[in-house]
Amino acid sequence: MRLLQEGHRDVLIPERADEVGGTWRDNTYPGCACGVPSRLYSFSFAPNSAWSRRFASQEEIEQCLRRCVGAYDLMPRLRLGCELQRAAWDPERQCWDLRTSTGPLSAKLLVLAQGPLSQPFVPSLPGLGDFTGETFHSARWGHDLDLGAKRVGVIGTGASAIRFVPHLHRAARQVTDFQRTPPWIASRRTRCSPRPPTQARPEMPTPSIRWTC
Repeated sequence: MRLLQEGHRDVLIPERADEVGGTWRDNTYPGCACGVPSRLYSFSFAPNSAWSRRFASQEEIEQCLRRCVGAYDLMPRLRLGCELQRAAWDPERQCWDLRTSTGPLSAKLLVLAQGPLSQPFVPSLPGLGDFTGETFHSARWGHDLDLGAKRVGVIGTGASAIRFVPHLHRAARQVTDFQRTPPWIASRRTRCSPRPPTQARPEMPTPSIRWTC
């Protein structure tokens, strides 16, 4: 978006997936949300004043990204379903030679935004191959699985687990969380976004911030 704003038109954005959204497209586990206050989790040149909560949900952030794609006319610059497989600098031609899943490309300038944590990693846990129950990574949440009568084991206590484990405690018969090092946890104190001044109650002076739910 910044490149287009500054007048650069020969821009191509290869995207491995078939739609935009990145991590906010791929992660749909219950409670998925931003850990940074919504108003700070925005492009400086495209601020969003319509966040509904202090910590926006996955759905709301994904919708915001899609709106930016439309507002800045990025779709013609996107090549969806195009995975970057190799990049090599050619010193003689002074350009990058790129190998992608849809064919070769070349570029004078290459900006990497490959998302190094975009591929879910399942460690080699002893006995995992013999386990006969359902298993899935949080980034590939099994939404169709009925947890009501199940005993659920969660491996790890990362940022994702902090959000979906409370859901599991409400949905499953029993939950066991296996952790190596317990993390520090603090209340998010999440709340709705401030009411715009035009919606303030007329009988009261409008404060600088008023939180409503």
